[in-house]
Amino acid sequence: MKNHYCWKDKDIAQLTGNSPDSVRKVVNSKTQDFPRWLKLAIVVFEIENNLKEFPILL
Repeated sequence: MKNHYCWKDKDIAQLTGNSPDSVRKVVNSKTQDFPRWLKLAIVVFEIENNLKEFPILL
């Protein structure tokens, strides 16, 4: 999603109200898990852009 919109860490920080350092630590980390809200945003993005297919959860 970051690459798709050509966003930098500072752009994401401005959108989310976090500091650029905080975004960098979470988004670029190889060891830290993404927060649940970020996972949801990525799943919705991928579904909306037909990048992945997910079964409808009811």
